[in-house]
Amino acid sequence: MTCSETRDLLSAWLDQALDAHEREQVEAHLAGCPECRRELEGLRSTVTVLSRVEHPRAPVGFVDRVMGEVYPAPWYRKLGRLVFQPLSVKLPLEAGAMVVIAILGVYLLQGTPEMKDAARPDVPAVAPRPDSRQSRCRHHCPRPPPRHLRQRAQPGSRKERHPLPVRNVSATIWPGARI
Repeated sequence: MTCSETRDLLSAWLDQALDAHEREQVEAHLAGCPECRRELEGLRSTVTVLSRVEHPRAPVGFVDRVMGEVYPAPWYRKLGRLVFQPLSVKLPLEAGAMVVIAILGVYLLQGTPEMKDAARPDVPAVAPRPDSRQSRCRHHCPRPPPRHLRQRAQPGSRKERHPLPVRNVSATIWPGARI
């Protein structure tokens, strides 16, 4: 066996990982070669020094980062982390976005004539007088009967308002129908 072949097997010989035949060959070569014995002693001292060294610890979160790279998170978890960021980050971003939207809305409203017209409420050309009939609420307040249908209250009667005359409603809906 040559010196280079023996040097390649020295580490395995120290670890006792060689089979019986190779082990005998390495030991025979070491008995006759002082240079390979010095190489073996240097290797033994290196192993002794390295066995005294404290094993390094992985930093906190290292395993999680490695596993995250090996098995990446699905898209919906990434989206969830993005949407539900800490409030210290999220609130200023939302406030800034609202300010930008408000400024953009004001700019568009002032700069576009069509938007100005759309934003104006319909204003009547002539404002009605407060004492006219048009100022009355048309939906909730009943309209007074015409003058020719009004009856005067009898002195001493409690009625101040008179009901409207009754019409034949069924005749309007079904001609020829009788009540």
